Amino acid sequence: MKLTDSEWKIANCLWKNKSMTIAEITAELSESTGWTRVTVITLLKRMLEKGAVTFVQDGRTKRFSPAIDKSEAENEEVESLLDRVYNGNAGL
Repeated sequence: MKLTDSEWKIANCLWKNKSMTIAEITAELSESTGWTRVTVITLLKRMLEKGAVTFVQDGRTKRFSPAIDKSEAENEEVESLLDRVYNGNAGL
C-alpha cells in the first residue's frame, strides 16, 4: 500500500498513540503542518478507502486506528524507493 507524505504523518500519529479522534490528530499535527480539521478528515477518508486505517464509533466520536503494521509499511516504502531509483537492483 502506497501512502502519500501527508498520510505518513497521520499514520505515524496513529502508530504512536494506537487510537485517536479527529480532534486529537488535528491538535497533534496542526502546529507542524498547519492542517485544519477538514484536511485531517479528507486524509482519513482517503486512508479508509485504501484500508490503511479503521475506526470505531464511540457515540458521536470516531476513534481511528492504524490498519497496517508500521514495519510492513516501511518495508514497502523502501522497496518502492529501490524500484524507482535502482530499478529494483540495490547492487547498482
